[in-house]
Amino acid sequence: MLLCLSLWIPTSVVRAHINSFATDQLKEMSQVMQLSAQLESLAPNDTLCLKYQGKDVIVRTKNNRVNHIGYCIFTPEQRSSMQSPAFDFLERYVLTLDLPLKRVKPINNQLAEDGISFSSGEISSMPHLYNDSTLNLSINLIEDKKYNVAWEKENIPYFSIEFPASYDLLHGTEMSENERRLAEDLASLAGTTIVQNSILTDSKATDGFNKSTEQANDYDLSDFVRVIPIEQTNQLDALHKKIISELKAKTPPAHFKETVAVNDDLALNIQTSEPEQDSVINIDSISKRSNVTRDQLISSGNINYYILPGDSYYFTDLNSNKYYRLNNNNEDFSLIFSSNTPMESISNLFTTGEIENEYNVDVTLKQYGFKEAKLTIKVNDFVNYFLEKGCKPYFGLMEYNDEKIIGLLIMLNRAEGYCHNIRITADVNILNDETKSFKARVVSYIPVSRIKTLYEEYEK
Repeated sequence: MLLCLSLWIPTSVVRAHINSFATDQLKEMSQVMQLSAQLESLAPNDTLCLKYQGKDVIVRTKNNRVNHIGYCIFTPEQRSSMQSPAFDFLERYVLTLDLPLKRVKPINNQLAEDGISFSSGEISSMPHLYNDSTLNLSINLIEDKKYNVAWEKENIPYFSIEFPASYDLLHGTEMSENERRLAEDLASLAGTTIVQNSILTDSKATDGFNKSTEQANDYDLSDFVRVIPIEQTNQLDALHKKIISELKAKTPPAHFKETVAVNDDLALNIQTSEPEQDSVINIDSISKRSNVTRDQLISSGNINYYILPGDSYYFTDLNSNKYYRLNNNNEDFSLIFSSNTPMESISNLFTTGEIENEYNVDVTLKQYGFKEAKLTIKVNDFVNYFLEKGCKPYFGLMEYNDEKIIGLLIMLNRAEGYCHNIRITADVNILNDETKSFKARVVSYIPVSRIKTLYEEYEK
């Protein structure tokens, strides 16, 4: 027997009206299933269990928004044992095949077009997997390209399905909806309105687009190849440069495999020393104290400057490093945020969401059909939105001169097969004046497979 309980889920930054829907497809499913009366009884973060054609269905809300409708295929225990978008996708997708939704193709043709294949079993039998406690489940993301979800019984394959790691497929959306909802979410979070514009089709206005297709995700690596080392912008001593050189040599690129954020071997192989108290780096703004420890950090020796090494995304200087200084108590560390080290500070600002500040960022979202949406939002709200969506940030410096700073921020979500390319631009003296604003140009939902293909072509 199915036991279904109401679940409380902590509120995230996204705000929506009661009983709104995370996607247009979920709204259509609700209408076809005539769920309006049941939805009125749900709390902002709740779960509803019901039947459709004799099969168990689950409806889930989060932050006043319906974010899942699907057959019950996976148990709460299976979901708690691993985090994967495959759970909601398969439950929703299989249900849509039974619903009288608007279709332009037969189901078998749709399965083939969506890239869904089976090595054992049939998709119609998936709801029956829910109550079978004799089955063992595995979910694997293969080379950032596709998912394999398999059930075994006594080590013998019982059911197996493969499908692309595509955001559109996983959520039942199209690019135009993805872009629209991203703009709406950010505007709701900022409590502001969206300014929608059409843009000219000259080379400057269409930067990041392919003119023939007008798609923001038909994309090149022009921003990636412009990234230069952050340390070139600093007047640091020879020992500091030597330490950073060793760091770059020993920190592997992430490419297609997630690496541990803290490289323990690297931390152990480099000697650390106490910084001088009259450090050349001063804190001009407040950053939260971190729980990092000394043995996780690489010291530059005689100045108060430490690096927590992360991994890189295709290019060494596009990485997830974090930059720290030792606090006056000589015990704990804080993120660097100082006009003396602008690029490390801006990197920390846009990759952590933890530095207390009052900066705004003027966002331009490039959209399908040579359109753009503009809005203004607090920097921390902007960054934390993407972090709460499961993105991992990578930052690199593109340009630094007497007038401006340009950085590249990649928000990568491998599990859902996409990244956002965000070009950050600021006045060179912005860290001395919180009334100034950053500018962010966003090309959203670029398929990870597209980045991989472009990089392979670049290396040839």
